[in-house]
Amino acid sequence: MELRPDRKPKPPSQEEKLEFLIDRMFPEILFEDLKEIERDVGKDLAFDKAVKRLIEEDEDSLTSWAARTTLDDFQKAFTRLSELRRMSDHDVDLLYKEQKEQDRQEQRAKAAAEDPQRFFNKPDAQANFDHWGRMEYWTVDEATALCLGKDPRQVNWASIRTLLDVSPFAARYRDIRVLIKRAAEIGEIGDQDRVYPERFLIWTEKRALDVPVELKAVQSNRADKRKHDEGTESKPEDEEINGRERNSLHFLVLGMAIRNYDFDPDYDPKSDPDCESGAFSAIEYDLGKAGLKLTVKPIRRHLVNAVANAKRLGHKPRKSKAPPAS
Repeated sequence: MELRPDRKPKPPSQEEKLEFLIDRMFPEILFEDLKEIERDVGKDLAFDKAVKRLIEEDEDSLTSWAARTTLDDFQKAFTRLSELRRMSDHDVDLLYKEQKEQDRQEQRAKAAAEDPQRFFNKPDAQANFDHWGRMEYWTVDEATALCLGKDPRQVNWASIRTLLDVSPFAARYRDIRVLIKRAAEIGEIGDQDRVYPERFLIWTEKRALDVPVELKAVQSNRADKRKHDEGTESKPEDEEINGRERNSLHFLVLGMAIRNYDFDPDYDPKSDPDCESGAFSAIEYDLGKAGLKLTVKPIRRHLVNAVANAKRLGHKPRKSKAPPAS
C-alpha cells in the first residue's frame, strides 16, 4: 500500500475563526443558530421574531433554550458576531490567536487539575522500590516508571500513551522514556532489552534527572548486599564489573573482532535486523570450536556496546585495513 506524504493541517477559514470566537464567549449558543438568525434579520424579520422562529422550528431546542438561553443571550451573541464581521481579517486573526492561546492554557490547567485523579496517582500505582531494587535488570519501560515513582506493572507505555494529549504526567513519561531508550541504544546503561540498575542510576545522576530518593537508595542497597554476599572479594558479574575492568574488556573484545573477524565499528544494527553480518557468524563458529556456545545476537549486542563505550571514552575505533599483498 502506498503511503501518503504527511500533510500540514488546513488553516481555519475566517468563518471558522468567527465560530471559535463566538463559542468562547457564548458556549451555550450554536453558531449555526446565530447564522440562521442573521439570514432572517437580513430579510427584514425582527430580531425577536427570528429567534422565536428558530426555536419553534426545533422542538428539541425549545426545552434547552428555555432552560439555558434567554432572548438577551441571543441578542448579546448576535451583536458580538455583527461586531466581528465588521472587523478586518487582520484584526480577527489577532483576536483568534490570542483566544486560541488562552484556550490552550485553560486546557493545560484543566488537564493538570485532572491528573491527580487518574489511575497513575492511586496508592496501588506507587512503586515498591524494595521489590524492584532486587532485580538484576529492568526494561526501558520499567526504568521509566521507576524514575517517576510508579509501579511498572500498572504504569507503562501501553497504559500511558492514550493520555498524551490530556495529561502532563503522560507527556513527562514519554520524554523520560525517550532519554532512557536512547541511552540504552548506545549501551550506556545496558541495552534495549536489559537496563542494569547500577549503571542506570549513575546515568541519572550525570543527567541530573529528578528521581525519587527511594530509587537513589537502590544503588547503595545493592552495593551493601553485594558486600554482604561476597565479603571483601569482588566478583566481576554482569553490570557489577567496575568501570575500568569493563572498559578493558570492551577494548579487548572489540580489537580482536576488528582485526581477526573484519568487524566494522561503523556497523549499524538497524540495517541488519537478522544479524546476517559475517563477522558474527564467524565468531559464533570459532567459539563453538573452542567449546563455548554463544549465538550471534548476544555477540552483536556486546560488540555494539563495546563500540559505543569506546566512542564515549574518546576513542575512534576504525576498520582494520587489509594486509598488503605479498
